[in-house]
Amino acid sequence: MQIPESLIKLLSDVIRVLLDKSGYDRQEIEKYLGYVEKPEGKEKIGMFEAVIEYLIEEREKAREEGLILGQERLETTQEQLEATQERLEDAEERLEDAEERLEAVTRNAQERLEAVTRNAQERLEAVTRNAQEHLEATQKQLEDAQKRLEAVARNYLAEGLTIESVSRITGFDMETIRGMI
Repeated sequence: MQIPESLIKLLSDVIRVLLDKSGYDRQEIEKYLGYVEKPEGKEKIGMFEAVIEYLIEEREKAREEGLILGQERLETTQEQLEATQERLEDAEERLEDAEERLEAVTRNAQERLEAVTRNAQERLEAVTRNAQEHLEATQKQLEDAQKRLEAVARNYLAEGLTIESVSRITGFDMETIRGMI
């Protein structure tokens, strides 16, 4: 197979750059370039096989690197997922704790409110009873004072004081005093 010299030169330059970029040392690069630039007999066939083998090796190497990189990324993603799951579980636990504390605080506040309400109701009832008893006692005293005043007014009338004098002394109006006579 006859390959034009310019194509061989181009192929040689491409292979040199590819191998150099892939990190091959100079001796290996020159070895492969020897197959391309100066092939003889079977080596002519070997040139293409070497290039094809190189390309296949590079593709396999890239594939393996891609798999390794993919595996690393998968592991990193898995670690991130596990960390996120742990944070989610921690957050759920904190939420449950907060809900329990809220329920406890609510129960405590409700119990305190009920106790304060009962206490206030009992005090109100005691004050109301006390006020009612005091009012009844005051009314009784007032009635007693009224009776005593009426008795005083009768005594004054019996002693001969005039209705007008008794009215000024007792504060009763004259009609009330006339009703006592």
